[in-house]
This record gives sequence, structure tokens and C-alpha cells, in this order.
Amino acid sequence: MIYAVNNTTKEHRVITGEAGEVDDWRRKMQGWNVVKADADGWIEWSGHADNPLPEHSAVSYHDGGAACRSIAQLAPWSHIIAYRPIIDQPASEEAQPWEPAAGEPARTSGGDCMVLAIDRKRNRAAIRWDDGELGVVKIEVIKQRTTPREQWLAAAEHAIESTTGEPAQSSHLEIIHDALASGELPTPEQTK
Repeated sequence: MIYAVNNTTKEHRVITGEAGEVDDWRRKMQGWNVVKADADGWIEWSGHADNPLPEHSAVSYHDGGAACRSIAQLAPWSHIIAYRPIIDQPASEEAQPWEPAAGEPARTSGGDCMVLAIDRKRNRAAIRWDDGELGVVKIEVIKQRTTPREQWLAAAEHAIESTTGEPAQSSHLEIIHDALASGELPTPEQTK
């Protein structure tokens, strides 16, 4: 593994690709060094200089057998022999927005519906609402139908926020929903 390290900001970037890309970094990117790491991403460190990581980086290390967490500037670097930066890599593919397709359940401001046909040239879709009424609407007003789980989460979030006046933790609500759905957590009716 090879990293490019900015001499000023200490930012680390993974360099992927062929040796030519490494040469490009050396030629074009003034102020950056190319550093080779082992196969697991560990970079050797002599311990003779300031910490090699950007300001406010979180670090984990062992000190006398105890695991410690700190920010890079406060951690002792004199005895460090190697480090491995954890770099947030951008997602290779961004999530594509949902687009309605013929035969797919959807919803509009008028309620749940079924998409019957799409005319992208005219930006229109023929739909049949769940009550049987037919209509033609602009494609952008058609939304993906929410699942019962998503509906439950939205209702639970609204109930908590309207009662407490504080934001609900969506991740906690998901855990509760899934525990209820799997039977791991009893429903209120089961606890009476």
C-alpha cells in the first residue's frame, strides 16, 4: 500500500493504481511525500518528529498494556514504531435516486398508487391509485412507497419528538422496531 502525505497538513491519501501514478504524485504534487506501507497499511515511524497525523485525529494506542484513546497531538509519539491511518474513502458509487417504473407500487400526494406507464419524453406517468381512480401526473410527483417499517419509524420518531421536544435517535428506534418484529421484545399487548 502506498500513501501520499501532505507535508503541511499531514493529510494522508491512499494512492491506488500503477507505479506511474506514484511518479505523477512525486512530480505534480509539490508539498506531498510518497510513503510506502506494508500490506496491512502500517507505516514505519522513527518516533523522532512530531506526530505524523493531521490535527484533531483520534488515535488508539497501548500504554503499559492499557488501551488508550486520545487526539494525535496529545498522544506520546516518541516510542511509536509504526502507525496506520484510517481514511474515509468516498463511496465508489453514489446511491442512485429512485425512479418510478411501470408496474411498480409508488405514492403521490393523492395516496398510494401503481405506476402503469411512463412517458419520459413528456415527463408524465399514468397511474392507478389504490382506490381504483386513474390519473396522469408529472413524474417528479411520484415517490417511492414507504415500507411498513419506514412508516413505523417515522411515526415513532414523530411521537418522541412531539412529546419530548427533542430529536429522536433513529438508530435506537430501528433497534426497537427490529426487536419487536423478531419477537425479541414483547409488544405492549403481551405485557398486560
